[in-house]
Amino acid sequence: MIGYIKGNIIEILHNSIVVDVHGVGYEIKTPQTSKLELFHEITLWICTKVSENDISLYGFVNQGEKTYFDLLNTVSGVGPKTALAILSNLPIIEINTAIESDNVNLFLSIPGIGRKNATRIIIELKNKISRTEVNLNKLTQNSQIDKDISAALKKFGYSKQEINHVLKQIDLTESTDTIIKKALKLL
Repeated sequence: MIGYIKGNIIEILHNSIVVDVHGVGYEIKTPQTSKLELFHEITLWICTKVSENDISLYGFVNQGEKTYFDLLNTVSGVGPKTALAILSNLPIIEINTAIESDNVNLFLSIPGIGRKNATRIIIELKNKISRTEVNLNKLTQNSQIDKDISAALKKFGYSKQEINHVLKQIDLTESTDTIIKKALKLL
């Protein structure tokens, strides 16, 4: 089992990246790969999915995303592709809040998810998210920072989806000014 991969991004594909680790290129499916930069070092937490005809690696920039990917894959009718689509469109704090508040419409806003799967996600994960190892206090703390930065970036005319995508790639422990500068560079 691969726990994490650290290496340089040598290729960005449609829904995945290729990471060079000491001469071996790993193709890894990741949420929102379009803003990643070639030849930059990255560390990804890995989830390996094996099926009859395929072995796929899924990579995440933090343990929280990986944990939610694993949780979403436990839902009947939700596979890795759907779980990745959810994580590409929503920050994990919004996923958590939607599940706790029975917000089916938030999941319906994601392409490829119908009412049946959206309802299943909420029903099957409602009890599991309270027991998850994700530090929800930290997520809540980061959520306030996200909201402040999102408000600032919206004033520049960027969409919620563009902002969410960029915030997943930035270390939110830095100062707000630094985060905004980095976000603007990525946007």
